[in-house]
Amino acid sequence: MQPFWLCTPGFLMLAIGVLGREPDIGDEALRDVLTSNLCRCTGYQGIVAAMRAVIAELGRSNGPA
Repeated sequence: MQPFWLCTPGFLMLAIGVLGREPDIGDEALRDVLTSNLCRCTGYQGIVAAMRAVIAELGRSNGPA
């Protein structure tokens, strides 16, 4: 049986790559990117929510002061 955490490094690499290329990516496109990394322990909703939180935080930190 595969340990539950093995997909995490792949998700981190995907997140860095996709946010660097397309910071305003939509949910459907984001899910499409994320499903290229097999995860047996989630339906990707939590991962998409975490990515949305990162996108929101980056927008606040890069916005006008």
